[in-house]
Amino acid sequence: MHSQMRLSQEQSIVLSAVLSGKNVFFTGSAGTGKSYLLKKIVGSLPPKSTYATASTGVAACHIGGTTLHAFAGIGSGKAPLDQCIELAQRTGVRQHWLNCQHLIIDEISMVEGKFFDKLEAVARAVRKREDPFGGIQLIICGDFLQLPPVSKGNEETKFCFQAKSWRKCIHMNMELTEVRRQTDKSFISLLRAIRLGRCTDEVTRKLMETATNRVERDGILATRLCTHKDDVELTNERRLQQLPGEIHSYEAVDSDPMVVKAIDAQCPVGHCIQLKPGAQVILTKNLDVSRGLVNGARGVVVDFETEGKGEYMLCLPVLVTCIPGSFITQQSLIKD
Repeated sequence: MHSQMRLSQEQSIVLSAVLSGKNVFFTGSAGTGKSYLLKKIVGSLPPKSTYATASTGVAACHIGGTTLHAFAGIGSGKAPLDQCIELAQRTGVRQHWLNCQHLIIDEISMVEGKFFDKLEAVARAVRKREDPFGGIQLIICGDFLQLPPVSKGNEETKFCFQAKSWRKCIHMNMELTEVRRQTDKSFISLLRAIRLGRCTDEVTRKLMETATNRVERDGILATRLCTHKDDVELTNERRLQQLPGEIHSYEAVDSDPMVVKAIDAQCPVGHCIQLKPGAQVILTKNLDVSRGLVNGARGVVVDFETEGKGEYMLCLPVLVTCIPGSFITQQSLIKD
């Protein structure tokens, strides 16, 4: 979207509300300019007291911020409130909470309601103010018709708007309805239909027509989604075998055999990983958000580099990484 593009009337209303100090939640379907407006808001607020966050590393990377969990410093937030407050009182974390006057949260749909309530209570306790969220201005963006909060097993989850503190924290709700992205009206129309769960025969046909398209950037292929884990493993193994070159294997070192099964069940990565030059990889953990090394970042192994002293030598994969939805590419040596 062009950097000089004028704001729509809807976008201008949201920006004015933010600059007047209101706590704002704005939403909208694909192409309505949520990301553009959010970046405009970030650039309009004082940088020293503004913290841009998002529920995921990829989204945080796009707005030049950090994850909401990293900012909050209370882990998953499932500990009792007094423990969460204690965690937030640590020197570096506490300073974030005290310095923050404007908190931006993107991709709010993936933030769990109970976690939002916990943050609100922690903010009041750390800042020693009884105003909602300790007096911090909230600018919240996202689409509740997209990805919901992550749930594990039978654990009950709530959307953020179902949080007990949501209504007292948010002064204004705004839905952006004007489509600003005019480059591909057909694609935008398709996304809007799927957003509402209206997968008609026409939508299905259009999607199926693109099923064989090869999408590639810097040798990084589009991620293929499978419905079953077995299909994932078979596909990855077949693709690896098709590549030339020597296999480099990396095995997990388990310190406590008693909990290995439990860890393996929770971890999306197998006990042993095999790689070759040209292998497609994906990060499953946020390593360095500022450098784009976030959960979900895609890459391709371009080489292996030997590191070590004496008899202990380790071949580490050298990657070219790419952030989904952006044009950021870089050379990286993963050492952890």
